[in-house]
Amino acid sequence: MELSGAIFYDDYRNKQLIGYVTTAFGNLPGLVGIPKSTVTGSELNLTWKPISGVDVTVGATYLDTKVTSDFTSNDPFNNPINLKGEAFPNASKWQFLSDVQYSFAISDKLSGFVGGNEAYRTATSAAFGNSSLFRLPAYGVLDLRAGLKEGNWHAEVWARNVADKFYSETVTHTVDTVSRLVGMPATYGITVGYRFK
Repeated sequence: MELSGAIFYDDYRNKQLIGYVTTAFGNLPGLVGIPKSTVTGSELNLTWKPISGVDVTVGATYLDTKVTSDFTSNDPFNNPINLKGEAFPNASKWQFLSDVQYSFAISDKLSGFVGGNEAYRTATSAAFGNSSLFRLPAYGVLDLRAGLKEGNWHAEVWARNVADKFYSETVTHTVDTVSRLVGMPATYGITVGYRFK
């Protein structure tokens, strides 16, 4: 078993983040320089081999992001807002990841494996301004896999987002349209590969 972790604090000056800026074509996404901001966080990772052939990995990350100085910028709808006290866009407070895989011998040369992983993140916002239209709800995604290996060859069948969870990855506003980019639905596939030495 191996356990590792970190605690960190970053004090930024003029950190560039994606915000909204006034251009000749209207209010569009662009880089804005935040005079003062901080990121406080921690992460913990566990790797465990409880029995032969079983590998378990678990990880968690905590982030507290904040604009710490007065700074007036545009929200997605071109309204001037003071960003002081707001969290960074697309910065979930908590993120969790777990992965389990079982590998086993089928013959002297052929081995198999089955496994799965799940990723989860808490709610956040896709833009400064705290508009409900830009809120990204919490979500979790489960992936599964199984395959065979022989020498440099491997074949794998996989399923991603097997629960067919509907989730949003980001939201943008351009001219008069609010667009939401969503994650992939349940997806299945086969991968065959060869590793050259």
